[in-house]
This record gives sequence, C-alpha cells and structure tokens, in this order.
Amino acid sequence: MWSIKNGEVNFHINYAQGDDLQSQTPGYQIGFPLSDSNWTGGNIGIPYTLSDHFYLLFKFISITSPLDIDDLSVSICTSSQSRPPTTTVFDCDFDKTLCPEFESLSNYSYTWSTIEAEEAQNYTATAPSIDYSIGNKTGHYIWLNNSDSLQSGGVGYLKTPIFRFTQSDPEFCLNFQYYAFEATVQLSKLSVLALSEGNEMSVQQDWPINPINYIYATNRWSWGFAPLPLGNFSLLFRMDSQYEVGGSFAIDSISISSCDYTPSWFSPTSRLKFTCDFDSSSDSSCGIQNDYTDFSPQSLINTTIQSPNTISDRELGPRQASGWSGNQFLYWSRSKNTSTNLTTGYFKTPLIETNRDMCIRFSYFVNSIGVQPNEKNTKIDIAANGCTVSTVWSNELDDSFGWQLVEQRLP
Repeated sequence: MWSIKNGEVNFHINYAQGDDLQSQTPGYQIGFPLSDSNWTGGNIGIPYTLSDHFYLLFKFISITSPLDIDDLSVSICTSSQSRPPTTTVFDCDFDKTLCPEFESLSNYSYTWSTIEAEEAQNYTATAPSIDYSIGNKTGHYIWLNNSDSLQSGGVGYLKTPIFRFTQSDPEFCLNFQYYAFEATVQLSKLSVLALSEGNEMSVQQDWPINPINYIYATNRWSWGFAPLPLGNFSLLFRMDSQYEVGGSFAIDSISISSCDYTPSWFSPTSRLKFTCDFDSSSDSSCGIQNDYTDFSPQSLINTTIQSPNTISDRELGPRQASGWSGNQFLYWSRSKNTSTNLTTGYFKTPLIETNRDMCIRFSYFVNSIGVQPNEKNTKIDIAANGCTVSTVWSNELDDSFGWQLVEQRLP
C-alpha cells in the first residue's frame, strides 16, 4: 500500500542476491504522478527464475512528493508460470557431501582443512561454534586454522574441480557461506577467483564483485554470491593477509547452480605466476607490453623479440642464446647514431597475484661499444609496481661478460 500527496514518485524494484547486495537483476520500474492522498495498493509478481532466496531492493529515483508505504508483504500467489528446473553442477556442505575433490594448493603459506565445529573451538575460541548447513556443533566446515600464525603477505588457496560452461548452457552462479573470525580490523581478505584451465595460471576475480574497500561481515555466517563466466576454469577460494595481525575465515555450503544472469566469457585480470622464454609460436611476448607511462616518447626505444641471427648489431651481440631457455630473447639496443643522450626501454609483465615467498628469475646480457672503462652507461631496474612501487633489483654496468642468471626475492 502507498500514499502520494501532490507530486511524483519514481522507483525501481531490483532483486539482489548475496548479503553484500552486489549481485542484482532489474525487476520493475514504477512511477506515480498522482495527487490523491488515498491509500492505493498493488501486486507485483516475482519471477520464478531467481534462486531460492533473495533480497528486494527499492531504489527511489526521483521523489517530488511525500510518500507513505504500509502493509508490505511477500507471499505465495497464483501464477500461470511454471517454475523452470534448476541445474546444480556442484554442491558441498562437508557433511552430507564430503567433497574430496577440493585441493588446498601447496607451496603457499596457509592450508585449508575440514574440521568439526566443536573441534575448531579447541584451537580457536572465536572460530564458528556451529556450521551453517546443519546448524550445530557436530557439523563440519572448511577453514584456515591460522589466526594465531598470520604472516605478512601470506596466502592460502582452496581449489575446486574444473567446470566447463558454454553458451548453450544456462548461466551458473556460485553460492557459499563464509565466516570471518578474529577480524577486529579488515587486514585479512577472502576472494574467489576463476583459474583458467591449462598452464597459463591466469585468473579472473569473481567475488567480491566490487572488491575495493570491501567490508566483510564478521563473527557470523554470511552469504556470498557471484555469477560465473563462460569457459573452462576451476574456482579458487583465496585468503590473504596483509600483515601479521587480523583474522581468518571458514567456508561452508558451497554450491553452483543455474541462475538468471547474463553470462560473459572468462576474461583474466591477473596470474598466479608468470613464465616466459619468448619462444612460443602462439604468443612469444607472453603479454609483456612496452609501457611509456613515465617517459617522454622521444627518449624511448621499444623492446623487440629477437634471436642471435636477427639482431641488428652482431658486434654488440649476443651471438648466442642464454642457454637457460630457447633461442629467442627480449632485445633492446641503442645505436651510437642515436640523437639523444638518454634513451629508455620500459616494459611490464601482466599483473601477478601477490603472495609471500615469491621470487623473480631471469637472465640478462649487456654489452657496450665506445665507452670509457667503468663508465656504467647502462642501468637495469626491476620494480614491483602495485599500489606502491618497490625496487626489486638494480644494476649499472657496461659489460655483463656474457649471459648472467639472477634470482631475486620479491617484496
């Protein structure tokens, strides 16, 4: 029921899923240019294509009149529509379904494990005292038992089996429950990434949908929801800690079912790791790009992919490949006929997900002609460029005396 007095009201009714309300589908657009203050009623049918639970969001676009709303209810009504079937391709509650196909990725700081709620209390008093699916202390969930051993930059990955979604399939969405505990400050983060099938290790962020300044619900079970892309991928539940203080996470009731969202293709935003020997026939650059952000164009020389047989100056070299990979390499050369004294080549890799204990490994070759002894006219800088820029490795020299191999820890 609503009442409007001498004006106009326009509002939308959307359907939202997930406690953060970030996944929304449009419902109805309603406008009332009325001058009748009598109570008026109406019924709006909710489509069957939504999941079993959702939020109704009333978004008021313009109001030029006082608006009163009363007797708002959601109930069963007659409909000529039949409910479409729901397809569930994955369902895990760690009790009725034990989910042995889950994998906690090795070589990372934290390890996911399944535990009974009552047993978890023996380790950490602030861990969930009951699970979500059963709702008592005998229920199980998967968690990271690391709230007392957090490390700066620590990461833990929980990997699902591979899913294959095509345009002929319905759209699928992820539902899960998470519990953030001992999280007095938002220094530990949970996210869900889609990991591409194959060796490229590229990932797309799926949840939170809008991760910037995201606020996690704490000390209670909270509903996470996200539409999934088309393509072949696994899901990764990633927990990372920025500092050695903060909290940890438990997860329960993970499912993937058909839903009513417009699908999009998998589109990677970063990688778990990066490898390139510049010899691939399909993409020899591996996503590396020349980047001119910090330099004026007249001072730049692009890097190109070459081999010992294709370089422009055989005297400078290199006359042979590095010996650690194939025959090609990324090449930068400054001619003695270059008009400007300062020349720069600047390239960047694709984005890489940060985690503790990462290293960069690369080989390099430097040679110079017509320089004074120890002039050091060539400088190589490597920086990690994220929210801030951190120098990883630097060297100034004229001659490397052949190919040299470097392995350097990343911040």
